[in-house]
Amino acid sequence: MNCNRKKIILDWINKINTSTDSISNFFKNNNVPFSRAQFFNYQKRLKNNCGIDDLRVHGGNKKIPVGAEDFIAGCLSMDSVVKLKELQSILKKNYNCSVSLPGISRAIKRIAPQRKSLLGRPKEKIKTETNQLGGFELIVAIAYHLGWPQRTAETIYKEINKLKQSKKYTINKNIDTKGRNKKGQFTKQYALRPDVRKQRFASIALKRLTKNWQSLNIIKVTKNIIERKCLALLALPVITMNGNVRTVDLALGQSLGHLCGFNYSQNSLHKYFKELKYLGVSSPLLQELPKFWYDLWSEEFNEKVRPSLLCYYIDGNTKALWSSQRVKKNKVTMLGRVMGCLEQVFIHDGLGHPIYFETYSGHGPTGEKVL
Repeated sequence: MNCNRKKIILDWINKINTSTDSISNFFKNNNVPFSRAQFFNYQKRLKNNCGIDDLRVHGGNKKIPVGAEDFIAGCLSMDSVVKLKELQSILKKNYNCSVSLPGISRAIKRIAPQRKSLLGRPKEKIKTETNQLGGFELIVAIAYHLGWPQRTAETIYKEINKLKQSKKYTINKNIDTKGRNKKGQFTKQYALRPDVRKQRFASIALKRLTKNWQSLNIIKVTKNIIERKCLALLALPVITMNGNVRTVDLALGQSLGHLCGFNYSQNSLHKYFKELKYLGVSSPLLQELPKFWYDLWSEEFNEKVRPSLLCYYIDGNTKALWSSQRVKKNKVTMLGRVMGCLEQVFIHDGLGHPIYFETYSGHGPTGEKVL
């Protein structure tokens, strides 16, 4: 407290004591710079010869003396990560003051406010995210741990390299711009072209003869992107609720960004499917699948004992065929369109060696062996 304020308070105390009015009336009739309760505190301190200085700037009810605070400040300057229990034991031994750990922490905040508290863990805001398909993360993590997307991308990448080294890669490199706009996009006139209408329902083998392979997006991307798209295809059953949803451009499809690392749209995945179909990677993937699992199972098998195992796959896919005859309309309500079945039969032994592979449509297998 400065000298001027102390002199003003002492003058008012003297006026109150020499006044003929009661203390209550004096405070009502005069603008005293302190309260009535504070007047009695001043009176008590003057009676005990303690003065009227305000000692709150030094801390109310302080248990740590000034010398001990200087010692704590010196310890902090020497070692900023000193432990509170060490300071507590030193204060008890040298200054004979028992202070709790929170008390020492508050003293440190007062002495060095720029320093973080030593007591407790730092409080950090935890950002929480809601993921509806969090359980599927386990399947994605196991698949990536076992190397399934890496192996699948490697197989697709081998087929891409074979395509680039073949002659058909450069045969149809010129883009057919007839029926397209200046940006190269398809227009209504392109769909009305006679050659396009004639090849609309042609088999994929015939379409490959006139395909511009250099226009495929899959041959331009890296292997990591192919792995990511393979994980997106792996998540399609849970994203589409086993086919109940026909597109991923919905709220549930936003989880693709969390499951595979990128939020693909329906058009991107559809284009990826079409390009895989043109590449014809179904046969290499079917042959690579048993090899992949055998590499994983071989560690569990005893080298001296060769297990006998026969695996048999039939993959049935609905395929639209065109017929000039009038036929009964079943699944597709379009006259002349017949729903046939394109099936792939694949047999291999327990060692991963392919024994039999056949792709047929509407007829039984011929029994041609691959090995």
